[in-house]
Amino acid sequence: MRIRTEISLDGGELTIFVSGSFGLEAATEFHNSYRLHRACKSFVVDFAETPSITSAGLANLVVMYQWAGDEKSSISIETHSRYLDFAWEA
Repeated sequence: MRIRTEISLDGGELTIFVSGSFGLEAATEFHNSYRLHRACKSFVVDFAETPSITSAGLANLVVMYQWAGDEKSSISIETHSRYLDFAWEA
């Protein structure tokens, strides 16, 4: 699992790219990736290179949602995997 971040030119949006399975082993690196960028008000988590997400991975997203918590922040999830798209719709 690898996490890479990219900030928009205006500094308002942070994109977090997750490569590999997303689970418990990703927790510290994932949380640090967005906590270091509190000035951002929009967060995108890109799972295009993620084959699987465990229940611990989902918990990581819940923690991020609670952290971003105010009404001025938004979190989007992007994926190009049909399997993960189905999982998010269910």
